[in-house]
Amino acid sequence: MDFKDHRKVEQKVHQTLYANLDLLTRRYPTRKEFKAIFRKDMFVKNNKAAFFEVMYYLLEILDPQLVKEKLISWPPYDPKQEPKCRNEILKCINELNSRFENADIPLCQASSLISPGGYRFAKFLLKISELALYEYLCKNTENDILYKLKVAKNSTSVSKNQLNNLRKETNSIERETKMLYSNFKHHYIDLSEQALELHENIVKLDADTRKAKIEYQSMTKEFNLKFPLYPSLESIRRELEKLQKQTQTIQSIYTLLEDCDRLVESLKHSELRFDPDSVQSELQMCVIGKGQIDLAAFFREVSVFIERHLLKLPNFSPAFLNKKREQVQNSILQYNRLSTYFDNQHGQLTNLMEDLHTELR
Repeated sequence: MDFKDHRKVEQKVHQTLYANLDLLTRRYPTRKEFKAIFRKDMFVKNNKAAFFEVMYYLLEILDPQLVKEKLISWPPYDPKQEPKCRNEILKCINELNSRFENADIPLCQASSLISPGGYRFAKFLLKISELALYEYLCKNTENDILYKLKVAKNSTSVSKNQLNNLRKETNSIERETKMLYSNFKHHYIDLSEQALELHENIVKLDADTRKAKIEYQSMTKEFNLKFPLYPSLESIRRELEKLQKQTQTIQSIYTLLEDCDRLVESLKHSELRFDPDSVQSELQMCVIGKGQIDLAAFFREVSVFIERHLLKLPNFSPAFLNKKREQVQNSILQYNRLSTYFDNQHGQLTNLMEDLHTELR
């Protein structure tokens, strides 16, 4: 075997070992330390941590009671305990070879486990992982269809009973496969027809889309020729807002003019006069003979009068309003108390009157 072939075989051994361990982890729980070291290339080179974790995991699967009895120095936290732990592991493996009929684990020396890694060590672990898988399958499947790991001398590798069971399993798998293939073919035909119809619809939709795109490009080109320069949408929006404000202003002016027209119409055929006794002295200067009023002068004087007397009004600050509000509330409370008092007095007087009427009778 040349180097390339040997390299391929070595890679195959590592891959098969990883696959076996991966299958076992789907049925048997692992420690967090095992998950930390578990990877495809963990035994390509020397890896003590992976060796102890994987070996303990496989032995625990095959015979937990044996591990409790023989593997006393586990886990080897102290490097001084590692030689003792390796010797205990070899004793466990020898015990497995004697206990399991199909165990075919090669013998090895404790010194070969000092640097656990490489092709030979991977083959050694592979045998243990195969035994663990075989024992699991024996417990959960028909034992007569499994190929034995260890074949005795002068015996056929496969018995007649195994051949019959294999034929039964093969026929059962073949029937199930035919049924699944028939169902698949039926669904495939239906889905193919649906896919063909969908493809035709997509082709038609694609053609319509292209036609619409061409029409849109033509309309865009025609519009650009007719209107080479046109304002942007944002500028149009600003102009509309400006026009709306101007329209509101014109509307308010128009409303004010209507009010003025109605005021003029009401004053047109009337003569304003005043009573000297009911008008302040400041406004009497607006009189222009025979008690008539100069309306423009009157409004000016009224405005001056209001501004002058406005200073005499109190400052309606929040504090002033709060104070007045408290005074009003106090007055309301006093009013409620007086009202309750008078109601009581009225009730007493009513009762007294009824007693007097009773006595007079």
